[in-house]
Amino acid sequence: MNWKRTIYLLFQIILLPFLHPLSAQETPKEILYVTTDKNIYTPGEIIWFSSYLLNTKELTDTLSPDLLAVGLLREDSISFSVKRYYLMANKICPGSLTIPDSLVPGDYRLVAFSNVTDTEHKPIHFFSSKIIIKSPTLNAFHSTFEQLDTKDKNTIEIQVKAWNLELRGEKAKNNRIAYKLSTGWKGEVPLDIFGQAIISIPKEEFQQSDKNLMTQIFYQNNKKYSNFKIAEENPIIKLSISNPDKTLLADKENFFYWQTSQENGSPAAVEIAILENGQEILTSKSDEQGMGSFSFVPKEDALYTINSKTAPFKLDYTLNKAKKNIFHLSNKNHVPKDTLLIDLENTQAGPLQIHFRALQESAAMVSSLSGIDEKSKRIVVPLKDFIKGIYEYTITDGQNKTLDRSYFLANYHKKPGIEIALSKDTLSTRDSLRINLKTSDFQGKAIESILTLYCVLEDRIIPEYKQHIDSYYYWDFWLGQAWKTDPTLDRISRLNHQLAFAKPYQPSKFFSNDPALKKDIQGYASTTALKRIEVPVDLLYRVGNGLKQQLTDSMGKFYLNPRQIAIQEPNKLYLFASINQKKKKVGSSDVTIKISNPLEQLFTNIQQNSSELTRYGMISRKKNTAEFQIKDPNVNKIEEVVVYAKPRDLRSTFGRNECGDYVCPYNILNCQNHPYSGRPAVKGESYLVNGIRTVYKGCTDRESTIEPIYTGRTFQGMSKAELSDFSSKNYISTLFWMPYILVDNVNDNQIQFYSSDQTGKYKLIIEGVTNTGELIYAEKEIIVK
Repeated sequence: MNWKRTIYLLFQIILLPFLHPLSAQETPKEILYVTTDKNIYTPGEIIWFSSYLLNTKELTDTLSPDLLAVGLLREDSISFSVKRYYLMANKICPGSLTIPDSLVPGDYRLVAFSNVTDTEHKPIHFFSSKIIIKSPTLNAFHSTFEQLDTKDKNTIEIQVKAWNLELRGEKAKNNRIAYKLSTGWKGEVPLDIFGQAIISIPKEEFQQSDKNLMTQIFYQNNKKYSNFKIAEENPIIKLSISNPDKTLLADKENFFYWQTSQENGSPAAVEIAILENGQEILTSKSDEQGMGSFSFVPKEDALYTINSKTAPFKLDYTLNKAKKNIFHLSNKNHVPKDTLLIDLENTQAGPLQIHFRALQESAAMVSSLSGIDEKSKRIVVPLKDFIKGIYEYTITDGQNKTLDRSYFLANYHKKPGIEIALSKDTLSTRDSLRINLKTSDFQGKAIESILTLYCVLEDRIIPEYKQHIDSYYYWDFWLGQAWKTDPTLDRISRLNHQLAFAKPYQPSKFFSNDPALKKDIQGYASTTALKRIEVPVDLLYRVGNGLKQQLTDSMGKFYLNPRQIAIQEPNKLYLFASINQKKKKVGSSDVTIKISNPLEQLFTNIQQNSSELTRYGMISRKKNTAEFQIKDPNVNKIEEVVVYAKPRDLRSTFGRNECGDYVCPYNILNCQNHPYSGRPAVKGESYLVNGIRTVYKGCTDRESTIEPIYTGRTFQGMSKAELSDFSSKNYISTLFWMPYILVDNVNDNQIQFYSSDQTGKYKLIIEGVTNTGELIYAEKEIIVK
């Protein structure tokens, strides 16, 4: 692949379509998007990802991010279990994150952010999506939870039962259940010979928690993790309504979207009743997400209230009284096709105007239709010139006073096409698949694009959790990730619902008006004896099989350039100091290096500030009560992708040990006068340091405390050599992964890979950006028999 051409095209694709002047003091308005190969993983597997910065405003060079932090945040504890750092360049970042074998199965968030923040030290580029870590073992036993009725008003009791049909009746040692609440309160009780136990929870702890009991059951030498949602006594539910501040229009149909949730944010599926002066006139039911709609014709000055008909939920909500001679705007369809229809009921005198503004272009007034007559009953707006995206429209009077505001998604704009030609759509195991790609504009003319392509077992993807680049950019981001959909808009009613709830100037919560700041990696060299360093310290750090060098200032301060220290996972980064023996005030072995990675503090801030987590749509208040285990009998044979690389021996190349230390012919440790004619330093041997014979302590005390900055690595699926080797089985669930494929009308856009021994239905997914700035998402189904 021609990488120079790829980078140039990448600049065109991601930057040029969105270029706007931006001063160095402005906060950049950009959207970070990260795609992963799947969203169900097991410990030890690799998360393959590629990220894009989709611009609405251009960054200055000094603010262009060069670091991307990626972490796994466990939802039930709101804590980061894994944190990694990656090199970002030219607005993209390919990467891979190996899940530790010790990671506890459960619900997680993959969180990503760059090293550009606002003045409040909040990340400007931020992304999160849900993933699930499951245990790659079969169910060893079954378990149930039941909340018991108790007379003790200060205690809640949960009965736990665990059993295995094949082992029932057999006595095993140390069967027990460990548990905790989000408040930190925790405990452990033994299971009796029947596998039963009762957990007693203080009511005070329960009221302060998120009402979710997290457990770990140990039974018959096996363990599993489960979450149990504790029921509240007479819980109060919160009702949100699409137009709560509007006065009802008397003697006309009034239409409402509504949503109910519990105090902790979990959806509440209920039936509500609308009462007129205390008398029920209609009822309405919500779906499992607590969403519903209703309409009725109110009477002037009548009192309308809403109550819950579903026990044990309590609800008491009052609507504004109905009036005549008021302004009223109605749009039931917020996802129109080629025409936006707005119903207008109004008795005000004077002309009205309607204004349109694309949220992704927050300062631009897209269109204005003037001279709307006050007697008009409907406004008809053709959408053929509206680029796809979410728009705000406002109605103003003759004095330019805003009378009403609402939102819609313009989806009529013709999208680019992508042709996916497969050599076959049904494969046998260890079979070859060839794919040809072609992207074109809506007129069929070939266009260039940068695409990420991957092929994954369908059982490893939960559709409602899987992000798509176009849906994320055009509506998920602007709605605060409140609603998930797929690009086909097959759940239009849900999007209509969320657009009706959209708050005025929603993007302001993402875009700070404060100046943007770029966070750099800083370091400081000091002495163990607290002696002053009066000369620059020579920093040596090993990257792969090479050494790189950098000087601190005379006070020992320095900055690390991520490009210089980037390595491929899972290599290690060693950083140590050396002082010129002729200018020495202290010896090299007396120098201590401390490094401060600013993204580490951002991880801490995000973890500690639960309101910030909610702001970014990260925390799912509806806890998963399912057991985190994969029941597919093949999954316990999974041998995930291995990245093949030749071992790098620094010793044989440079005459240094694994962290770069060496001894010159005169037995001086890290002698500056003979850096290339030495031998590797050996732990436990004695060398001259500042003229004094000193025992060498080895590398471990001198490794850098900084996490390495990782670069992308090449995915290795089924290789040709493996196809004819039937001595072992390979059950990889990700058959192929390749980010940033250049597709044009000049080169052969053909890709080939092989199926594994894992049979089933697979999804071939392609997403990316064209050189005209359009976003692409497409998928096909492939069957392996």
